[in-house]
Amino acid sequence: MYVSRPSSYFPWTISRRRIRPDSDDGKMTPTDSLIAEWGIATRTLPGESDSGDRHLVVELPGALLMAVVDGAGNGPAAAEAAELAVQALAGSTSSDISLFNLINRCHKQLRGTRGGVISLGLIKARENSLTWLGVGNVEGAVFRAISGKTGPARLLLRSGVVGMWLPPLKPYTLAIAPGDTVVFVTDGVDNRFMEELPPMNDSQALAEKIVHNYGRQTDDALALVVRYKGNGHADS
Repeated sequence: MYVSRPSSYFPWTISRRRIRPDSDDGKMTPTDSLIAEWGIATRTLPGESDSGDRHLVVELPGALLMAVVDGAGNGPAAAEAAELAVQALAGSTSSDISLFNLINRCHKQLRGTRGGVISLGLIKARENSLTWLGVGNVEGAVFRAISGKTGPARLLLRSGVVGMWLPPLKPYTLAIAPGDTVVFVTDGVDNRFMEELPPMNDSQALAEKIVHNYGRQTDDALALVVRYKGNGHADS
């Protein structure tokens, strides 16, 4: 069972065996695995009791599945749609999962709701690869540990609303290297952060920095930051 809690920060992740809070005292620290370290920060639209933004991180054999969902609109109805999508994704158990199939699973689950927008990413450590797919406007970017002049690699988004109508779906795969950082943000975050991202090693601190500095006051905001460690071995 997947568990979520509406809060200013959303300290829940799901692993292959268990669901766990990052700490007992509410203090946020990066969540760690052999493959990656990740952090999450959210902010609910002022005046609303629940955020329509949700995330999911699933540890799989030799892989890591990431998802960020933004329910259409705001408030309880948006939160309900986003939660249904997360529940549809939470049963993933194999590193050979198809992102195409996962989006279609969410599409069926969200019929009759407001729908939402979703971006997914699957890191495979053995291949040093990231496959990702986005419907709507949940932005994704990869910031290279060894930066070049081209800036971050950005997820190609397809217009659509999961639960309402889907565009042609085509996942893309790119190579990643240890130290590369994958970031997903909902549209409550100004994408200028991609040009001004501060160099920080702590993924949780970076997620909080993005939401604090670039979160809009007119929408829910969420940032998921995943730093790839590589090949399932401990970080050096």
